Amino acid sequence: EGMREDISLNQQLDLDPVNGCWLMFDLNFPTQTLEETDDYVIAVDANGVTMKSWKKQYAPPLEMDFAIKTHDDWKKVKHQVDVSRYELRDDIRQSVEAAHARGEFHYLTLHEPMWYTLRTLGHDHCLEKMIDCPELIEDMVETTTEFNLAFMQQYVEAGVQFDALWFWSDLCYKNGLLFSPKFYWKFMHGYLTRHTEFAHKQGWPVIFHSDGDLRELLPLLIEGGIDCMQPIEARCGNDVREFKKLYGDRVAFFGNINADVLATNDRDLIEEEIRSKVTIAKEGGGYIGHSDHSIPPTVSWEGFRWYVEFMKKYGGYDG
Repeated sequence: EGMREDISLNQQLDLDPVNGCWLMFDLNFPTQTLEETDDYVIAVDANGVTMKSWKKQYAPPLEMDFAIKTHDDWKKVKHQVDVSRYELRDDIRQSVEAAHARGEFHYLTLHEPMWYTLRTLGHDHCLEKMIDCPELIEDMVETTTEFNLAFMQQYVEAGVQFDALWFWSDLCYKNGLLFSPKFYWKFMHGYLTRHTEFAHKQGWPVIFHSDGDLRELLPLLIEGGIDCMQPIEARCGNDVREFKKLYGDRVAFFGNINADVLATNDRDLIEEEIRSKVTIAKEGGGYIGHSDHSIPPTVSWEGFRWYVEFMKKYGGYDG
C-alpha cells in the first residue's frame, strides 16, 4: 500500500501535528535574483546575503557574499531592527487559536541571536570577527535580543499564547562547537538566559535545535535555561542514551533516531535503532520521538512507515 495523495501524512500515519510561526526581522536590503538556471538560483535576500540555492539537489544553499562586512556596515543598517516596522499579525493569533482548538501544539520561532549573526556575516567571516572585532558580534547579538524581547512582549500583551519558544541555531559541526565554550560564556549565555527567562514567565518551554556534535554545547545550553534539545544528530557522535544519564533530570530530548539507519530501509535495523534508544531515553519521561535530522529522499515510504510503527511500539507512555 503506497502513500495516498488525498489524505495528509499526519492522518495516514496518525502523527502528532506540529504548528508554528517564524517571526523574524530583516535589514530591508532590496531582494533580487542575480542568476537562474535549470539547476540553481543565485539571489540576494533582505539581510544582504547572496545565496546559491539548488533546484535538483538535496543540499543546503551556498552562501556566497555578504553586505555586512564591518562594524560600520552594521551601524548603517541596524536601525532597521525595529519592532515598529512589524505590525501585530492577526493571522498569527488565528493560527494559534485554531491549533489549540484542534488540541495541537503551536510554537514561536525568532532569530536566535548568535545564529543570525553567523548567517548575516557568513560563518568564516563571523568567526574571524569574534577575534578581530568582538564589539561587532556583541552589538549584533544585543540588537537581535532586544528586538526579540520587544516583539514577544507585543504578542504577550495581545493575549497570544504560544506553547513554546523554539530556536533553530546550528552552533556545532561534526567535530564540536564552532567557537570555544569561553566565547559562549562571554557572548551568548547572558542573551540566551534573557530569552529563556522571558519564555518561562509566559509558561513556554524553550526548545533548542542545533546540528553537529553537541557534547560541549549541551551543558552550556542547559545552564542557559533551555528545556529541550533537538534533533541530537547521531552521525556526529551524539547518543541520547549517554545524554539521558548525564542530563536527563534537567532537560528533555527530542530526536536522535539515526536517519542513516532509516535510509537502509531494513526493518530489523530500524527496529533495533529505535528500541535500543527510545526505551532508555523515555525512562521517567522527557523524550519526544523524532529523527536526528530531516528525512532524506533515500528513506522509502515503507521504511518510514516502519519507523513510525516502531516509534509507537517502543515510545508510548502509559497512562
